[in-house]
Parts: sequence; C-alpha cells; structure tokens
Amino acid sequence: MRAILFMVLAGLLSIPARADDLTRRVGAGFNGGFDYALGSKYLTEHSDPAGIWGFWAKTGVNKRLAVGFSYDHLSFEHSDVRFQPQLINAFYQLRPESRWNPNVHAGIGYAFVSDVESGHKAAFSANAGLGADFLANSVVSFGITADYFLAARNSHTSHDLHVLVAALKLGFWSPPRPTH
Repeated sequence: MRAILFMVLAGLLSIPARADDLTRRVGAGFNGGFDYALGSKYLTEHSDPAGIWGFWAKTGVNKRLAVGFSYDHLSFEHSDVRFQPQLINAFYQLRPESRWNPNVHAGIGYAFVSDVESGHKAAFSANAGLGADFLANSVVSFGITADYFLAARNSHTSHDLHVLVAALKLGFWSPPRPTH
C-alpha cells in the first residue's frame, strides 16, 4: 500500500503546474483544522480549541486576484456554541508564477452563531488571513491557512466572537484551457 501511495504522490508532483494557470478557472475544495476562541460573550474560559471543517469555491480573476465563497463550521470543546460563517472572499496571490503560491485574503458576509440558551442568531462576520497553496498538478492543490474571524450581531454591540483558525485545504480545479 505504501508503494502505491508513493507512486501516486510522485506522479502528482512530477506534472508541471503554475499558479497563474488558475486565471479564469474554477476550483472547489474542503478544509479542516483547529480553532481557538480569543474572546466571546458566548464562550467561557473553559472552551478549549476544537475542530473546524468547511468547503470553498473560487475562481481566478487574473494572475494575482481570485474571488470566492466559503462556508466554515467551527465548534468549541466543553461548549454547545457553533459558529458558521458564510463569506465572499478576495485573495491576493503573492507568487503566481510558483507552484507554492502564498496569498493574503479577506472576506465579508454573515454567520450563524448558535448556543443552547439563545438558539441561532445571524451576525455580521468577516475574516482576514494568510495562506499558501501548492499545486500538485494542474487540477489538484493542497494548502494551509491561518485566519482571524469575528462576528457581531449589530453595530451597537461589541464583537460577539473572535476566533483564530489554522486549517489544511484540498482543492480540485477545472482543467486549464488549451492555448492556441
């Protein structure tokens, strides 16, 4: 089994790929990782880091800029609080000519924050972060991301939730268009 896995990985890495191949291409994928609550009126100091999972879709606008949508589901140990941001994101790619493509990104949208006492509540949500994608070949990417999320129910209250997130990503991209 290890030999087969090694051959598949070697094959994926041997196919040349460049980040600028993502211009006008659509990608979708999954992410998973851990979250850490920095502060919240919903969480107590006993709320330990737990898991995050989510999915995303994006498209390359040009060599440096991509836009997309993301949904994440964050939970916290020893707590019934769930945080589910749904954001429109913009990505600025720092090295589009490389297979390793770091990026700076930010998003804005809304989130559902739920707990046992108050049920579901919609809130304004935003994030900002750093990430990097590795293009294993022209249609598969692996990545990492570190993000700061916040949620606020209205402009008259302080932010209801502050969270740091670290996650791994797996992406699948539409094939590159043939050049004429």
